[in-house]
Amino acid sequence: MQMMKRCLCALLLLCLWAKSPAQQPAWTLKENNQWKFYQYGGLHFVSNAPVPDTSAMQGQYSSGTTPVITVNAASVADANGDLLFYTDAYNIWDKEHHLMPGGTGLSGGNALDAALVLPVIDNPERYYIFYMCGNIDFLGATTNAYELRYTIVDMSLNNGLGDVVAGQKNVLLQNNLSGAMKAVPGTDCNIWLITHDLYNTEFKVFEIGNTGISTTPVTSAVGNGAVGFMGPLSFVGNIAVAHNGTKIAFGQNGGELVPIVELFDFNRTTAAITNPMVIDTLSFAFGMSLCFSPDNQKLYLSLLNPGGMSPANPDNLHVESSLFQYNTALSSAAAIKNSRVLLSDSVSSYNNVMRMGPDGKIYLPASYGGDTSTTNGYFYPAGSGPGNYSGAPFQAYLGCIQNPNTAGVGCNFNRHAVALPAYSSGAETMGGIFVKPDVADTTYARHDTAACKPAGDTLVLQAPAGAYHFLWDDGSTGSRRTVNTSGTYYVRHGNYCHYGVDTFVVVIGNPEAVIVRTSNTLSTTQPFDTYQWYRNSDEIAGATNSTYTVTQNGQYQVAVTKGGCKDTSAIFDMVLSSIDDLSAMAQQVRIYPNPAKDIVYIQAPFAVRVAISSIDGRLIRQQSETKEISLSGMDNGIYFLQLSDKNDRLLRVEKLVKSGQ
Repeated sequence: MQMMKRCLCALLLLCLWAKSPAQQPAWTLKENNQWKFYQYGGLHFVSNAPVPDTSAMQGQYSSGTTPVITVNAASVADANGDLLFYTDAYNIWDKEHHLMPGGTGLSGGNALDAALVLPVIDNPERYYIFYMCGNIDFLGATTNAYELRYTIVDMSLNNGLGDVVAGQKNVLLQNNLSGAMKAVPGTDCNIWLITHDLYNTEFKVFEIGNTGISTTPVTSAVGNGAVGFMGPLSFVGNIAVAHNGTKIAFGQNGGELVPIVELFDFNRTTAAITNPMVIDTLSFAFGMSLCFSPDNQKLYLSLLNPGGMSPANPDNLHVESSLFQYNTALSSAAAIKNSRVLLSDSVSSYNNVMRMGPDGKIYLPASYGGDTSTTNGYFYPAGSGPGNYSGAPFQAYLGCIQNPNTAGVGCNFNRHAVALPAYSSGAETMGGIFVKPDVADTTYARHDTAACKPAGDTLVLQAPAGAYHFLWDDGSTGSRRTVNTSGTYYVRHGNYCHYGVDTFVVVIGNPEAVIVRTSNTLSTTQPFDTYQWYRNSDEIAGATNSTYTVTQNGQYQVAVTKGGCKDTSAIFDMVLSSIDDLSAMAQQVRIYPNPAKDIVYIQAPFAVRVAISSIDGRLIRQQSETKEISLSGMDNGIYFLQLSDKNDRLLRVEKLVKSGQ
């Protein structure tokens, strides 16, 4: 019979409670390490340090016969911080800066800071791109509202470079919106996408969950925002969400068409927006941007042409933006308004959308080479514009609030913190913030698997089918791992909310059970963890030691385990000689007690004949097939106990001592 080999795959299911970690602010996620701007600009972070970069996005191009001006951008990296793709809400580029095959024809629009990438929760290979569609003519004061649409990108397509999912482009979600949009993680493996109606004082919050997008928003009719369109040069507001998700700041037209900044409470469980507080009334509202500090206690406002709020440009004689700080930790609206500090009167010559960096600093587009305190301080010279400027290189900068938790000018705003490459710019937008769900308290399964391979082999460990986001114990992130040494390996996997851990106990050089014979004793050539002996395929009860003494002819095998792996030996044919047979039988007979007083017991797996002789050879007593023999009537002293099998073959002679004690 051939040697039988088996690998033991032991599945041990353990139910573990994974305590939910504290909410991780989105700006700390490595998915936010890659920023792309329009007009070929970009920035990425290496060890939390900003490094200037470029993109393929133009400032202006033609969409059919219609000129398009890009004012939005959104990008996303993988969990290691490496670029996946980016978009201007009209096109989508892959990490190699090529247009995705299906990445053209997005509807786009000119709502400021109105594009962002969010995860498809049940399939981390996929991403939503949300964007506000429509082009409001601000100079003409039209009353058009924006549409919220989305497109889905699948990174498993196009050889891993990603592409748009068929039938999932420009999907309409809501219309009649103001253009303001932000996202915040919920408390139930979900994300809330916050928008605002253009014509009514209503927030509309859409839930993104494990089953997709809820098309019915949670509506909160609260506050004083957005009643109709304000007029020429008005912009349509901006939303900022505190990094702990509990507060919202909203800059928008007020109930009397007066620009205001409001604070609200946000409930991450229900998406309810409550407790409005007007913290400032503005003299103008063009190109607002809002951003909270990392500690959620300071609110920054960037505002284009703030009029009387700007000492250097109170009459808006030239285009410039100013930067302000509020202390939102104060208890009253009046106190918060009075805490307003002007940090810079000439940040740049255009709108400045702010964004928190992975380093905990706030970045925003800053001066473009001209002096923004004069009427000549424009991005492009007269007669030129985005995409067709051919003069000498201009210098664009990103400004940086370097200590945003600090009150007042101590927050240290540096207007020239990052010099961008020539002809590139970060004007209008810094890119939408990527957020993902918090991992809720959950029970997850852990599977322990033992795998056995011959010495010198390698083993490919495979994470479970249908799982995502792999992280092996060596830091690798693929779905497979090849190993060539014994050990314990594990992989963590799952979607954004629910995780599992598979543990692989690997034995390279699995056990080989080989039986050897020494007289009537069988053993193996090497030690193992456990043993079980068999005769003629039947398990021998109690035969679980490393050796077994044979008393009967037959076919013997031993099953062994080592390190969770199992092997069963080849059949060993055991034939005992008569001498060997009698010797083996003799070893199985036990006589007790000895010395004895009244009775001697005989223990054996077969019938035994017993004869007692005196020391001079006289037969004293004899019994057949007995389990005990009486010593009554015998004098104390030394005797000989003769043991034979039922065929009167002598097994052994043993000295017996009778004692009266």
